[in-house]
Amino acid sequence: MRKVGNTIITVLILFLFVSTGNSQTWGGDNSIRFSDLWSVNINGGITSYFGDISIYDTDIFSKMSKESGPAFGFLISKSVSNTFSFSGQFLIGSFKARNQNLSFETQFLEYNAKVNIDFVNMFAPKKPHNYGITGYIGVGNYLFNSTKKEYFEEKVETSTTKARVPEFVFILGGGVFYKFVDDFSVTFDLGLRQSQNDKLDSYNLGTDYDYYSYMSIGLTYNIPTKARKPMKEKTKMAYSGAERLKPLRYK
Repeated sequence: MRKVGNTIITVLILFLFVSTGNSQTWGGDNSIRFSDLWSVNINGGITSYFGDISIYDTDIFSKMSKESGPAFGFLISKSVSNTFSFSGQFLIGSFKARNQNLSFETQFLEYNAKVNIDFVNMFAPKKPHNYGITGYIGVGNYLFNSTKKEYFEEKVETSTTKARVPEFVFILGGGVFYKFVDDFSVTFDLGLRQSQNDKLDSYNLGTDYDYYSYMSIGLTYNIPTKARKPMKEKTKMAYSGAERLKPLRYK
């Protein structure tokens, strides 16, 4: 599975360089500089657990109240076109669950990289939109600390599992956004994470990996792009400069 993860990371990096390179080729006023089209997003919501101990996977309200926990994230994104963008995210979250005589609670820190696509701009690229429907795929790492409790008739046994090294995770999700004023948008996002181990709940059963999801509401600030002079004005300035550099002729 780690070979698959390395392949995905390589594809993401190659796609980043190809897209950025194409956007920065000479194209007059349509060229996109590396400093253009950045945004930052702060978000908060809940992370939910899906694994060996979960019993409320089909009951959304019980899942949110009994097998979830609060989470907060920070996201920075770079657009390479109207349709594609890249983002990096830090996420801090927690979740819990109980099944018969077993219970656990886990806290984690995740960092990831994602490729995003705006489906509205993809299918209607020539029209301005103040809303969007997005999808993304990505990879990341996380560190976690899980505490498990086993309940017996006369005692409770407690054990702790900690990540010694960052663990690998695959990410798939989507969301919507609405721009309510210039440079600011409100977002709703739902992403599913597949952990590449079965340790998030400190309980191993079979070979299935644990999953967790992150559902959030956020606020995006689109960093304004510095205005550049039109191409005609640039050409005129260059021509004027060349005229001033002509040698003087004396009669």
